[in-house]
Amino acid sequence: MQDETGSREGESPPAERDERDLWLRELREVASGVADVRRLVAERLSADEAKNEAFERLYKELDREKKHAQVLDSRSLYLDLLLFRDRLETAVRDASVEQQPLVESLLEELDQVLMRRDIRPVPLGGDRFDSRYQFAVSSEAVDSAEEDGAVLRTLRGGFTCGDIVLRPQEVVVGRLKKDGPAAAGSEPSAGD
Repeated sequence: MQDETGSREGESPPAERDERDLWLRELREVASGVADVRRLVAERLSADEAKNEAFERLYKELDREKKHAQVLDSRSLYLDLLLFRDRLETAVRDASVEQQPLVESLLEELDQVLMRRDIRPVPLGGDRFDSRYQFAVSSEAVDSAEEDGAVLRTLRGGFTCGDIVLRPQEVVVGRLKKDGPAAAGSEPSAGD
């Protein structure tokens, strides 16, 4: 049954329905606009985070390059100090009993000065030769494959400043004999 407004029983009049539909459309448009704003804010935040990360990487790289340049500028002075340190190490070994405590304290003081400049001995990574930190002054023949490429002796200590090698460690490296271990024990023949 229809009432005088033309609507069925339990239904809203057409004018109210049109107004409600208009409000619903506007509400959907507002919701869509809010969703667009949320998406835009999320994109901007993401872009800002990426930009901040890029700036952070750039600042770290610039700082590393600045430190690298400072080390290179002072490298000759650092190498001279390391030569002086070598002489002090020799003096410690050669000093008389009375002089040894004084020379040792001078060496310790110099080591502290070097450490304050981030100059440290080459990190030892085992007994294998490492070309990043070591320089093979010579090689010696060895009988076993385990000793091939092993550091047999250190002749002079190496030093780094941060990630820069100021002076590589000078070492003697083992090299497997070409004639092998079996030939080393063989008797010379009569024709030799």
